[in-house]
Amino acid sequence: MDEERKLGLIPQVRIPGALGVNIYAILITTRRLLFIRTSKGYGFILGGAVGAAIGSYYGDKGTRPFTDPAILRDIDINTLKEEKGNKDILIDNITKVKLKKGLAANKLSIYGLKKNKKKLLLEGYLVPPSGYTKGYKEEGLDSKEISLRYIQETESIFQTVLLDRIERNY
Repeated sequence: MDEERKLGLIPQVRIPGALGVNIYAILITTRRLLFIRTSKGYGFILGGAVGAAIGSYYGDKGTRPFTDPAILRDIDINTLKEEKGNKDILIDNITKVKLKKGLAANKLSIYGLKKNKKKLLLEGYLVPPSGYTKGYKEEGLDSKEISLRYIQETESIFQTVLLDRIERNY
């Protein structure tokens, strides 16, 4: 079996939960989408060192590519798979990913197989973190352009492993 490689990290997706909105980063590998919880409900937690790394990474540097090895290098896939609150979706189980432009935020919907039936596995909103937004605002982009760039960067990482399973409306 080939070694699992880290391909990219989407720094923030917001997923509604029973106690408020949970915030995740998505690590994309050759085998899985690993949703790393960085904030829970209305309280703040750190998903290992990942939440802090993402904050300092975008806060200090402004705009950085989602595939930059500097952020991916120190992420331990096996530790994060076992961490409570994280979500692990195998690429082989994903049948479709929908990316849709919304009024306030872009929507991410992931469909796949669960108990041999096609179902919605996860739904959330792609909201750029403040450091990411700040960096692009300093470059002269407005909020709509930043939001579009964020969903386009998300799609380009998904393309590396999901190819023809992406449906977009933006």
